[in-house]
Amino acid sequence: MSKPVERGHDVRLRFTKWGDRSHWEVTLELLGEDLYGVWLGGRAGVEFTRPGVSFETTGALVVLLPHDSPWVATFYGGQDFGHVHDCMVFVDMTTTPVWSADGAEVTMVDLDLDVFQRHDGSVHLDDEDEFAENQVELGYPVEIIAIAEQSRDQVLHAIRSGIAPFDQAAHLPWLARLT
Repeated sequence: MSKPVERGHDVRLRFTKWGDRSHWEVTLELLGEDLYGVWLGGRAGVEFTRPGVSFETTGALVVLLPHDSPWVATFYGGQDFGHVHDCMVFVDMTTTPVWSADGAEVTMVDLDLDVFQRHDGSVHLDDEDEFAENQVELGYPVEIIAIAEQSRDQVLHAIRSGIAPFDQAAHLPWLARLT
């Protein structure tokens, strides 16, 4: 990982789909770094875009880019958000995030599988059907399939067990910087 830009600067977060196809993009503020990874944040009104779709956030959120893990976690400040209502944390299984040389952009390939937790504590796995389809249609290599499945299993376990950073506390100091 290249060193990110200094705290307070904008970082472009760019998810692609396999084959370098455009997916979600958003610009967030660099909040800082801890033992879990680099934290980015956005206040209400941040715009997420992808080809043909965009939406603005209705409240604050923080995004954790782990140092060396193939997933990206988004923690919400209590509002309904996008297509997942009453969501505390939403984790995309991805390739390991890669920082640009200047630290102004980070990219990763979205591998379809998502794990999210609602405010009632329930944990859900999403997009298994899309993952199965894309393995064939997009030709995911065997090692990429294994990465997505291992990450899914690790994240499910960590969220269900309350293991940091999914302990409902690790993200709070970062979220507090935005509110």
